[in-house]
Amino acid sequence: EQEKSESEKGLKGLKLSKDEVRQTLTHVGLLGHLPEPSDKGQLRRYRSVQYLQLRVEAAWAASEQDEGKRTRGCELVKAVRQAIESLPPPRAEGGDRPIATGKWLMEVGGAKPGPLLGRMKDYLHYLQVDRDLAGLEEVEEVFREEMASLQHMDDASYERHLRALPKLVWPPQQ
Repeated sequence: EQEKSESEKGLKGLKLSKDEVRQTLTHVGLLGHLPEPSDKGQLRRYRSVQYLQLRVEAAWAASEQDEGKRTRGCELVKAVRQAIESLPPPRAEGGDRPIATGKWLMEVGGAKPGPLLGRMKDYLHYLQVDRDLAGLEEVEEVFREEMASLQHMDDASYERHLRALPKLVWPPQQ
């Protein structure tokens, strides 16, 4: 928060549009949130959502005054970049675009329209990217497993569970 305030002050002196300031502050807020180079799921999610941020991270690491921190930061950015570049492209035909639609969830899973349907769709998209699912058949298998694990829950527990599921965002939700 402190860093963002200082960034906002610094950006006010520049002739930037509100959108450019917002985009810059978004990048500043993401600094320091890199995926673990050995976690393929994190790498796929990062690649899908924030790969441009890696260039900002590289510049930030290179500008560090402390030589040890600069070296560690640059090495981490390099390791993340190499790990991402070594990943095969997404197996899904549409890349990282969601395979399962809300309509599909209602037809196949009997889900009702509403925010919880959206949360399940978000979660399936997260799993699609994280596990590199290739098609609707694989997404359906994961969906069926998830639904089977939820059958014992009452409505309130089910709703809490769905709201707590991860989404495809970076940095990951805490």
